[in-house]
Formats: sequence, C-alpha cells, structure tokens
Amino acid sequence: MTSTAKRLATLCYFASLGVIGLVSAAIAPTLQGLADQAMVPLATVGFVITSRSLGYLIGAIWGGRWSDGTNAHRMIGTTLSITTVSLLMLPITSSFWVLQAIMLLVGICLGALDVAGNALVLRIHSERAAPYMNALHFFFGLGGFIAPFLVAGIAAILPGVRWAYWALAIVPIPFAAIILSIDTPGLALGIYVLQKSRKAVGLSWGFVLSASTYIFYVGGQISFVSWFYVYAEHHTSSEMATWVLGAFWGAFSLFRLLGVIFAKKWSAERILLIDYSVLLTAALPLLLWPGSTTGLWIAGIAMGAAHASIYATTVLFLRRRYPVAGIQMGAITFLACLGMMLFPWLTGRLLPMLGSWIVPGLSTLLSGIAFSIILVTARRRPVLLTEDIWHT
Repeated sequence: MTSTAKRLATLCYFASLGVIGLVSAAIAPTLQGLADQAMVPLATVGFVITSRSLGYLIGAIWGGRWSDGTNAHRMIGTTLSITTVSLLMLPITSSFWVLQAIMLLVGICLGALDVAGNALVLRIHSERAAPYMNALHFFFGLGGFIAPFLVAGIAAILPGVRWAYWALAIVPIPFAAIILSIDTPGLALGIYVLQKSRKAVGLSWGFVLSASTYIFYVGGQISFVSWFYVYAEHHTSSEMATWVLGAFWGAFSLFRLLGVIFAKKWSAERILLIDYSVLLTAALPLLLWPGSTTGLWIAGIAMGAAHASIYATTVLFLRRRYPVAGIQMGAITFLACLGMMLFPWLTGRLLPMLGSWIVPGLSTLLSGIAFSIILVTARRRPVLLTEDIWHT
C-alpha cells in the first residue's frame, strides 16, 4: 500500500468516526422535533436511542465479520452510502415505527463503521497506532462538538429537524467515493494467523471479561450525553443547554486532540488513571449543587475532557494484554452497544420517577464500575502481540 493511499485511507477512517460523532450528538437536541414529527411524547421517542443502540450492536457483529477481510474498503464505502440515504429518509416519515426502523439502520451503519475504522487503523499503523487511535477518536469528538451548533443554527433559519439531518447526510458522500477507490490493505501474516491459528487471536473469556468495562463506561457516557441536554434545560434554559452541551463536546474534542500527544508520552495505564479520577470527581457539582449554573459548566467541561480519551486508550490498554484485531474490535463494540442500549433507556425511565439527579448519578455509578474492571485487568502482565499479527 503506497504512502498516499495509506494517508487517504486513514483520512476516511477518521471521517467515518466523525460521522458517528455527528449523528450521535445530533439525536439529543432533535428528540423533541422527532417526537413532534411522529406525534408521540418525548419519553416515547426516546426509544430511538435504544433502536440506534440495538442497530449499533448488530453493526458491530456485522462489521467485525468483514473488517479483517480483503473487501473492507468496499464495505466501508457502501456503509457510508447507506448512512447518507438513511439520514435523508429519517426526518420525512411521520410513522413512529418507520422512524424506529430507520434509526435501527442508522445504528447498524454506525456500529460497522466504528469497528472497521478502529480495526483498520490498527492494521495499517501497527505498533505506531497509539497516536492514530487517539486522532481517530478526536474526529468522533469533533463531530459531536459540531452537531449541536449545526442543529441549532439550521433550526434558527429553517424550523424543524429536516434540514439539519439533510445537512448531516451530505458529509459521508465524498469519503465514500474516496474509500471505494482505494484497495483494502493486505493482511499477509494476519490472514494466516486468523485462519490457521484462531486460538492465538480469537476471543477468550479473559478478554471478554476485561472488555466488559465498555458496557459500563459507554453506557454511562451515552446515558449522560443523551440526557445532559434535558438535564441542563431543566435547570437553566434551552439556549444555555445548547451552549453547555457544546462546551462538553468542545472539551471532548480538544482533549481527544491532546490525547494524540499524551499517547506518545504516557502509558495507557497512566492516562486511564487520570481520566477516571477526573471523571468521577467532575460529577460532584451536578450531584451536590444541581441548580448551580457554574457547577453545570464546570462539570460539563471537566467530564467532556475526562471522557475524551478513555475509549481509544482502553483499546490500547487491552492491546498490551491481548491480541486485538477485527474480531476483538467487534466484541468491544458489541459490549459497548449493550451498555449504550440499556442505560440511556434506563435513565429515561427513571428520570420522571427519581428526578434529574439520575442523569449524573447513574453515569457516575457506571463509570466507577468500569474503572474497577480496569484496575483488576491492570494486574495482568502486559505482552507484546500486535506487531506479530498485522503486516501491511
């Protein structure tokens, strides 16, 4: 694979994660618009988050099956194209069940793109993957940062959510065209290892138990992100909620970018220790002073910064202890989807009964469980595996 093709392919992987961030962050501020469109209560339309997460789970399995293959780029291009069509259709249906079905399809596409982007960055950049992994997830954060302002800006000019989703639908098109023109990088020894020595890189119970940290971490993160706008709006105003959510994604994006630098200087273990310490502390203003605007801003920015590098760094953390290729990335995304599917739904169910504190409360509890699993896994002796698996 030429250096130019490698750079273009990496750009497309980054863009794929950017699309995931855009779509994921656009859902929260458009929930009311989707509810009005489908003529259902806000609590009911919250099921689109669950549908998206279920689709993400299916997409993780599907993406894990082909991301180690020789047609991965063709599948990425096709998936990006389906994402565009789905986003075009999403805001023009008045049927709640059709809305759910389209969101399920969107989730499938996003889950597959997540697995493929991570697996292919590891394949192409091998032992030099750490900064690229953090850069990859920076683009997810960048998409998440842009989305609330894009939605609010377009809604101020053109009422409703239709034009916002149509604007999002344009983004995947050029990258689908580029990735379809680039051959998938060869697997060489990787194919041999995967096919002839499945035991060496297949899923183990140890890996699954360690990777289960993603159920709780991603569940807590997506629960918080999905309902933070509603929480902030309850205590302030819709305008303030937009800015605070934007501040969360801004800090998220900035620290994912800084994570590229941190990954070169610090170990994954050190980064995770700092991230979780900040994350668990940052929720305190929301729990102790829920009506404080200052506390809202401090918590939003600090939690955005803390969340920024955990996902990518945990992949690198696990990679030091287990082989990580497409099948493992599929498992990671599958486990993440379980949390993504369950806990935002649970937050929505508990919110009317227990009040707004459940948004930061449940998220903090889940983050604490995820950190505990990391601390247990850290006792496993690191081994060097990846450079023996992937050769481009």
